[in-house]
Amino acid sequence: MSKRLLTVCLTAIMMVVGVSAHALDKVGNVYQIVTAADWEEFAALVNGGEFTACAELTADIDLGL
Repeated sequence: MSKRLLTVCLTAIMMVVGVSAHALDKVGNVYQIVTAADWEEFAALVNGGEFTACAELTADIDLGL
């Protein structure tokens, strides 16, 4: 599979499942949440069925709530 086709496929998948291009940092088995985008991505991960995921909030973030 060519790189271009792979990129198009991955982009389409990310758009369908609503995952941002931003990637959570993972240290060991713990996701590091630094931004609101990290929080949203982690929430999508858990809401998608990853119930054993662990996270650490490493900065104050404003979720705009």
